[in-house]
Amino acid sequence: MSTGDVYACPGGYFCPEGAWLARRAETVCTKGHACPENTSSPVPCAAGYYQDEVGQSSCKTCLQ
Repeated sequence: MSTGDVYACPGGYFCPEGAWLARRAETVCTKGHACPENTSSPVPCAAGYYQDEVGQSSCKTCLQ
């Protein structure tokens, strides 16, 4: 890696501040959260949404 290289954190994973490498078990997005691309921590699903799988970049809409 050279100065100026930029690494994107892929969707479904989170990269804590200063990290540039994801795709490890400890950085996979957890249930109940979404991890869009380049996020530093899992984002909880909002009211009316859910996520029942790990490693996802978005939450699902609850059925009524």
